Amino acid sequence: MTKIFENTFRVVNMAVVNEMAMLCDRMGLSIWEVIQAASTKPFGFMPFYPGPGVGGHCLDGREFIFLKNGHGLEALSLAECFDKLALAPETMRQDFPGGTLLTPQGVEILSFDRSGQTCFRPLTHLARRRYDGTMVRIETDDGRFLTVTDRHPMIVWADGQAVVRPAQEIQTGDCLPVTGMSWQEAGERSLAIDLIALLPASERRRVRARPIKGAYAAFREELRPHLRRRSRHYWDIFKQNTMSLDLYCELEEAGAMPFKHEEILLCTGRGVSWNSIPAVVQVDEDMARLIGYYLSEGCITSDESLRTRFTFNGEETEYIQDVERILDKMGVKHSVYRSKKRNAVHIKVSSKLFGWLLRDVLSCGVRSEDARIPGILMVAPASIRENVLAGLLRGDGDVYLASRANRYVKRGRAYCHRMNAASVGFFSSSPVLFQQVAVLMQGLGFYPTFRRDKPYMRLYGEEQLARLTPFFAGRPREKLEAYRLGRNKQMAVTQQERHAGFATVKVRALHTVDGAEVYSPEVAGTHTFVTSFGLVTHNCIPIDPFYLTWKAREYDFHTRFIELAGEINLAMPYFVRDKVIRALNEQGKSLKGARIVVLGLAYKEDVADWRESPAFDVIRLLEEYGAEVLPHDPLIAEVDDRHEGIHICSIELTDEVLASCDCVVIVTHHSAYDYQHIVDLAKVVVDTRNATRNIVRGKEKVWVL
Repeated sequence: MTKIFENTFRVVNMAVVNEMAMLCDRMGLSIWEVIQAASTKPFGFMPFYPGPGVGGHCLDGREFIFLKNGHGLEALSLAECFDKLALAPETMRQDFPGGTLLTPQGVEILSFDRSGQTCFRPLTHLARRRYDGTMVRIETDDGRFLTVTDRHPMIVWADGQAVVRPAQEIQTGDCLPVTGMSWQEAGERSLAIDLIALLPASERRRVRARPIKGAYAAFREELRPHLRRRSRHYWDIFKQNTMSLDLYCELEEAGAMPFKHEEILLCTGRGVSWNSIPAVVQVDEDMARLIGYYLSEGCITSDESLRTRFTFNGEETEYIQDVERILDKMGVKHSVYRSKKRNAVHIKVSSKLFGWLLRDVLSCGVRSEDARIPGILMVAPASIRENVLAGLLRGDGDVYLASRANRYVKRGRAYCHRMNAASVGFFSSSPVLFQQVAVLMQGLGFYPTFRRDKPYMRLYGEEQLARLTPFFAGRPREKLEAYRLGRNKQMAVTQQERHAGFATVKVRALHTVDGAEVYSPEVAGTHTFVTSFGLVTHNCIPIDPFYLTWKAREYDFHTRFIELAGEINLAMPYFVRDKVIRALNEQGKSLKGARIVVLGLAYKEDVADWRESPAFDVIRLLEEYGAEVLPHDPLIAEVDDRHEGIHICSIELTDEVLASCDCVVIVTHHSAYDYQHIVDLAKVVVDTRNATRNIVRGKEKVWVL
């Protein structure tokens, strides 16, 4: 509130000055002379100056948040989340100078209450803004890191409770909370995916429906009246026991289909390429494990055939057999190929529907770089999530074991030191999958540590390894069993401290980094959210006064004064445009077709930062009226902002350009400009910053704001 008040104070006073500037212009007075005279008062007056706009704490856009919607739990970077919510038709959007505020509907976010329990709470707002201040990169003992603005409020666990501290006041050794187990949904519920309901109508004609048990022929008399006019080959339905999925859906709609979706196989291809898949796929423990195998060892072809392939090391016999068994259980045909050049075994599935299920329905990705856990599995019962994790660890996991006796002699005496250490590791080239696995593990009570130089996490400690042993088979499981049998004393995990339902990790180091585009989530109730690596942080503090008007509505309070100030300040670019129109009209010219040189793209004088600059609103309004705008800034060569749709290149400011243009508009008063020279060459000058106050010649050409 302190930071917001500072900026609100400036905005309100700027609004008063801007309104006075518009009034003085109407009365034929100089606002600059009025301010200069008022400033001679020895007390009670603080000078503010008018301008075309009003020149902002949060997270880097690459940090992750975890959204729960009707499809499960999604892991998205803040930048991706903003873009996705901005396209939702139910999202309210408000643009303000330097940023945008979204108000989504029906979206919940993974959060953390002050008692230490992880939960879901509504995401009420998400703001994006440009930020040119200092940011802090916080690193923990176990390898997690988070980049926030220097005054972003962080949650610190101290003396058994959560307290809030600005990021710049965080110290090494402070304990940050990490999400734990309590967010998992209660109760065991079955998960089923109805492919018939999800398959696009355009694809149905290529798919045939076949009963899993029984035959259409058993219902010949009931079906015949409906088939006579719908199919020229209805006798083949009884011979082949298949019909097109289009026809199946027609009969179902007419109430004549005796087989439910759960009793149907969907078939594609013919001859040797014939394949099938259940119309309703049950996501049980086997299917969950198969998805884990695919995410770590699978891929899908980029063509329309959507062929799926699993690739294992030739020695991973148990995992190969497990995948084959699950596919056989589903009734999905597959082939096994052993590479002659490499010790690898490929399991190939040619079913297009199987590839469509993984790629489009479950959104698992098509290669390792874009792999992600389906959202419905992130909130599934614990047994389902455990099997997803088992498949992932069997594919991209590893087991390290060091069990040996080190013999040495010291001071003439022989010693034998027995070493027995083990760990389980996981690597992923998919940033989304890596963050999902971190939260998935912690939701199951596993707390990994992380490498700082690559996306690799590791689990160790007697308790964790004992729980992980059943997740493996073959040689990796033998290693973990050997570790258990060779253990003489408990191996403690020292980089994290466990609490009831969550853990805390200590801050190892803090680094300052350059500012960037930042994002501010607002979560109701708890005012916290879970971000990258499962770290918990507080709601952001937006410093733009426009946000305060939204926040105040939660308390049934209308900030009339602040909103009025905002309206006045937003009107200033229009006032500048009108000033240019009047200046051109005095010369017998119109704005349409005029060549306008705009000097200054930066948001204030003698800096190279264009963020929050009012120049872009001025340029946009001039161009909307048909003017040809020639922008120039001595410190900024190019502005390219894909989010705001701005791409502007600074022209070369020559005497020929100044002499040939119809008007020069001074938006930012850089000291590098020779304003007397500019006025001498220009036909007319609109000065929004009183930069020409000291010129001697050509004052009659200048229109001052």
